[in-house]
Amino acid sequence: MAQESNMSPTDRLIALMDHLGFDIAHFATAIPRDISGLAARHPERFAGIVLCVPSRLDPAPFASVADRVLMIAGESGPAATATATAAARLPGAERSVLAGYDAPGSWSDAVADRTDEIA
Repeated sequence: MAQESNMSPTDRLIALMDHLGFDIAHFATAIPRDISGLAARHPERFAGIVLCVPSRLDPAPFASVADRVLMIAGESGPAATATATAAARLPGAERSVLAGYDAPGSWSDAVADRTDEIA
């Protein structure tokens, strides 16, 4: 058990994928940092990535998987700025803007608020 507690989030994700028998998977998150290490070190494990209204986004770890990235953002707010800036540094990534939507903070739930559009 002690060994597991010393595992990085990336190592935990790899272990989970291996345990489930997934060589490759789709990921969706509002917190890109949760999967940034996996994207940087194991890009071959991603079938696709949805970054759903992230208020912060360092695009660098996603450079090698940019063609598999979809960023969803509100029309205004932190995610609009973060994804617009990242899109300029991630050629091949897609960016979808939810008209009239403003996610003022990390507590916002774009999927609950705009389910039909996101689906």
